[in-house]
Order: sequence, then C-alpha cells, then structure tokens
Amino acid sequence: MSREEEDDPMGIESMATEKTRITKRRLSSSKNSRTEMTRSFDDIDKLLNLDFTSFQGFSSRMDHLVSLDATSWAIEILYSWNTYHPGIIDQPRKQVLEDCWSYSFSRGQSSLVKRLESPRKILTQKAIFYGVDEKCISEDGGLIDFELLVRFLKENDYVEDMILHEKEGDDPEQYFGNLIRRLLGISPIVICIDCPPSFESFTGTRGIYTPLEVEIEATRFESFTQHSFLLTGHGLVIYNGVESVRFLEFQDSQGKDWGENGFLKIANIYPFIKNVIEFKV
Repeated sequence: MSREEEDDPMGIESMATEKTRITKRRLSSSKNSRTEMTRSFDDIDKLLNLDFTSFQGFSSRMDHLVSLDATSWAIEILYSWNTYHPGIIDQPRKQVLEDCWSYSFSRGQSSLVKRLESPRKILTQKAIFYGVDEKCISEDGGLIDFELLVRFLKENDYVEDMILHEKEGDDPEQYFGNLIRRLLGISPIVICIDCPPSFESFTGTRGIYTPLEVEIEATRFESFTQHSFLLTGHGLVIYNGVESVRFLEFQDSQGKDWGENGFLKIANIYPFIKNVIEFKV
C-alpha cells in the first residue's frame, strides 16, 4: 500500500477532486465480494470512529456514491432490513384515521415473527384495529389504552408480551440508542415519537428530514402530536469526506407514493422519541 493510500484508505481525497473517479468507484463497488465490502465499511468506521459491528444479523451496503456537482460528492451507507430482507416487511399502506399505531404495531409483530420463523399468528392491521376492545381506541382512531391492547395480543396468541420502553435518564440518545442497537439487530421495531411541526411539510421524496433546532429545544418543556413508525434501518451520509450525518430509516403509514416508496430517513430524532416497543414472541 502506498503512503497516499495509507493516509486516505477510502480514496476520499481523490474522489473529491476527480469526478470520473467517483463514477468508477460506484461501478466497481457493486462488484466487490462481501469480504471486500465489509473491509470498506471497516475503513469508514475507522475514519469516522463509528461502530456498526454490533448490529447482529444485519446486512449492509454502500447504497449511493454520487457526485452532487463538479466539486461535491456524498456517500450514503445504509444498513436496512428493507434492502436485504424485504420479505419480512409488509408493503406500505396509507392510514385513513389517526391509526398509525395499528400499522406500525402490526408490521413490528409480523416482521419479528417472520424473521424468527415463530409459530405465532401473523398480526395484520385489520386484525389489531378491529379486534381490540373499542375502549382502546379514540373517536379519531388513536390508541388510548396500551394495557388493553397488550391483553388482546396475549389472549389471541400474537405475542408472549409487549413491552413499552420509556425514556430513562437525561440522555435519550444514549438510552434509546442502546435499546435500538439491541432490538434492530433482530428485526424492524416500532418507535413512537413527538412529531415536530416541521415534519408536516416534509414530503420525504429526497434527502434526510432534520428537525429544527428550536423544535429540539422545545422538547424540554412541551409535547407535540404523537406518531409511530416502523424503524427499518440506520445509516450515515458523508459529504465531501468532512461532514457526516447519521440517520434512522423508517417505514411510514402514508402509502407507497409518499417518501421513497413509503420510507424516509430522519436525523436527530432521539430527543423526540417517546417510546420504543419490544415484542416478545
């Protein structure tokens, strides 16, 4: 290995200055063996001092390596169940009422059952929404009684248990980050958040949604409308080898025509997380 390669193991400096080099690397990366691709992720992990190795059972890929213009480029690294195990995730559907919970909960349970090849019954959105006691649901379709829902799922052999994890301590990123690392390595999981107002205007078609700083600050003294997603992956975007943005990938309940085939990426979401749902099957 040359001195230049030692200083720049991913070829980042040369990619930033040679537009043609970007194209060649994008084409060649798709031909790499799993061993070579794994090594390339190790290089990025070392470069950014990040650790992605604890996600057991997870596959990874270099999703995009693109030129933004003549002098700018970006690498997106994505670890996603949707990419490597799409068969365990139900197709995106659009909610009609305020029943996002029925979509995310049914997908969370069904993904886990399929992933573990469990003998449990597969939970569907209709089964949970129309089967649960009406006392669980508000007039607009929202979930208002979690304990009744757990009882319904247990009694009908959908779960052994369903645990509602709430924030502990003063650092939501540390607490929920560790929890997500543990659960996401098994299958997609359900995340409930306080939905920032700026999210209403985000179409999800391009880029990563990032809440406003004023909204992050506001989480310390007020709550927003709650919303639940199916968390399907996580990743990192590197801009010009200098700036990096970590994100989580979600499937929403806005249908396949919303976002990127029903999926979106969100950065800096930890201050808004209210609950993480853990299914025991």
